[in-house]
Amino acid sequence: MQGFVTAIYEIGCLAGAMMILAFGDLLGRRKAMIIGPFTMILGVIIQVTAQPNSSPLAQFIIGRIIMGVGNGINTSTIPTYQGQ
Repeated sequence: MQGFVTAIYEIGCLAGAMMILAFGDLLGRRKAMIIGPFTMILGVIIQVTAQPNSSPLAQFIIGRIIMGVGNGINTSTIPTYQGQ
């Protein structure tokens, strides 16, 4: 289970990188660099607010996926922006 929770973050990174590949030209690099960190912040908030009475593992996994999407956006956008 620990490996799954760790790996799901990478799946989110892949999804974010592929999403920005498709929509990056429409958004532009600056907007993508703004959307990426806010997506990561949202994912962190979801992870931190997991309550013990509900299903905290499911909430933690969803937060990891969302945070991974934000990191994938950043990872694929920022190096190309710096390269200009």
